[in-house]
Parts: sequence; C-alpha cells; structure tokens
Amino acid sequence: MAKDYYDILGINKNASSEEIKRAFRKLAHQYHPDKGGGNEAKFKEVNEAYQVLKDPQKRQQYDQYGQTFEQARAQGGFSGFEGFRDFSDFAEAFRGNNGASYEFNFGDLGDVFGDLFGFGSTRTRTGTRTRSADIQTSINLTFKEAVFGTEKNITLTKDAVCEKCQGSGAEPGSKINTCKTCQGQGRVVKNIGFGIGMPSTCPECAGQGQRAEKHCSKCHGNGVIRQSSEIKVKMPAGIDNNQSIRLTGQGQAAAQSGQAGDLYVTVKVTSDKDFERDGFNIMSKAEISFSQAALGDKININTLDGQVRLKIPAGTQSGKVFVLRGRGVPYLHSRGRGDQLVKVIVKTPTRLSRKQKRMLEELKKEE
Repeated sequence: MAKDYYDILGINKNASSEEIKRAFRKLAHQYHPDKGGGNEAKFKEVNEAYQVLKDPQKRQQYDQYGQTFEQARAQGGFSGFEGFRDFSDFAEAFRGNNGASYEFNFGDLGDVFGDLFGFGSTRTRTGTRTRSADIQTSINLTFKEAVFGTEKNITLTKDAVCEKCQGSGAEPGSKINTCKTCQGQGRVVKNIGFGIGMPSTCPECAGQGQRAEKHCSKCHGNGVIRQSSEIKVKMPAGIDNNQSIRLTGQGQAAAQSGQAGDLYVTVKVTSDKDFERDGFNIMSKAEISFSQAALGDKININTLDGQVRLKIPAGTQSGKVFVLRGRGVPYLHSRGRGDQLVKVIVKTPTRLSRKQKRMLEELKKEE
C-alpha cells in the first residue's frame, strides 16, 4: 500500500515548509530509537516522509504522482530524488569506509538531536566563547516620555559575574587545570546509535576546556551568581508603544570570559486625554462655537510644547483639520518632527435665548 507522507507527518497538503519542519521535529523526538518508548520503524517512516516533503521539487513530484509515487520512483519516473530510503541509509551515509563513525553537521536533524540530548541550552557557543541567554522585560512610559525620550531605572533578578572569582569559578589562589575529560577541547563526542558520533558540550567543564582545582566558595564554581541588578535605560525620543530596544551585554552574565546575553526592553505607553498618536503625527480636537466658525477667530490650542494660537477663518466647517507643522513626535533616531493635526468641532448650542432664536430665524430667512 502506497504511503501518504502528509498523513505520516500529521499535516495537510497545504502545509508550509515551517509546518512540515515543526511536525517532523515533534515526531522525531517522539519516535527516536534511543529515547525511552521510541520506535525505530516509525522514526524511519517519519524521516522518509520529511526527506520528500521538505524539498520543493521532490514534494511537487510526490504531489503529481500521488499514490503511484513509490512506483514512479522505483521505475525512474522522475529524477532528482536522492533522499534516504530509511534511517539505515541515513546512518550509513555518515559512516566512514571502514564503518567507523565521525563528526558531522546535522542540518535540520541537528536541531532535533540537539534538543533531544540536551544540547539546546540557554547558552550557545560563538566561536570559542559561550554566549549566555537574552532577557526580555517591559517598561511603562507616559505619552510625553515616549515622545521626548527619558531615562528609567529598572531592577531585574538575573545572573551576574561573581565578584569573588571574577567569573572564573575558581577559589582565588587555586589552580585552573586543563579538563581531562575533553582534553581542553570543551567538547566530547557522544555515540547516539547507528555508529553516529554527535559532538556535545563537555559535561565536566561545561565547554570551557578548563576546571578549577577548587571551586569558588561564593558561586560554587559557576562563575555567576543570582542577584538583583539595577540598570539605567535610556529611551530614545519618538519610541512608540510595543517597540523594543536592545541593551547589548545586559542579559544573563557569562562565566569564564564568556559573552553575556542582551536585554530587550519593550515599551508600554499610557494613553493621553488630549493627544492621540498616528505614526509621528499627533491628533487632537478643538471645539469652537457657532459664531466663531461663522465669523472666524483665534483660539488657544494645546500642543506637546505648550499652547499656541490658531487662526480660525470665517466660514469654517465642523470637521475641518488644521495642520501645525513640526508640533508632532520627533523622528526616531533622526532629525525633525511630525505634525499636529487639529480637528475642529463646531459646537451646536442647545439652549438659546429669545434674542438668539430671533437672530437665527432672521438668518434662516436670508439663506
């Protein structure tokens, strides 16, 4: 019976490449033979389906031949299919001529095995340095603080470099020796089955290649300690709601000359009763009387910089928008500002004196 690769991965035929990859990763974790409760046959089947559907050309050919795909492949009905028939072929492709295993890059499968065997930690290696995790937090700003910029102090509980050992993890005065487990390489090769060797971080030295003869009594050899830290954050003028800034090196600290992570601060801006933001422009409203609209006048308008006088021409209609140039939000990381757009609302009187009514009636007759 022909195999339905979409059904094997549990996806529909319109699935995106990212959905295909996500489905494969999930099932590969579930069925991997070296994992408790794994299923080698299922793992082979999942891998075979993924090898076809992840490649646009192979997927198109599979969609074209449908249920006769296996026959077409066996009979040479199309070219360009060099995918692995099953996991034994996959393993064999990474063995040497004498059957010995060696290190290699997994590509898509690397993510799967990395997570499965614990390589997907919050720390990643950059060259020979270990990079610690990033941190995300948020900060509240008033409307005007976001418009004109401000400085804020935020307090976070995060990893910080141990002051006693300066991040080395060693008790001051004790020796630091080359790790015997990895011989100073920071990595060891773990056999994951089928004759395949997977490089991983050395468990003894955490990838540093060195071990302290005596661990620091304050951080217990970690090189970092958990503590409350106060950080000054400078918010640039013009930043908007839900935008973020990155503070390089202000994330989780790294031990033993590693690279600290970054801190991402997301802005939450409170609304303002007088102003509304539209990009770098400011929207506001102003009420005028019927006589002001008909005869014209000069009125006070609130702006971000204080009050200004706005001339209302005679015959102004309700809903008319006036533009105050350069009274808007400063352009982020640039010179200049947006505008303030003032929408005029003509207020209709609800209570009229007899004299006012007579005047309006006379005006109505003349219209």
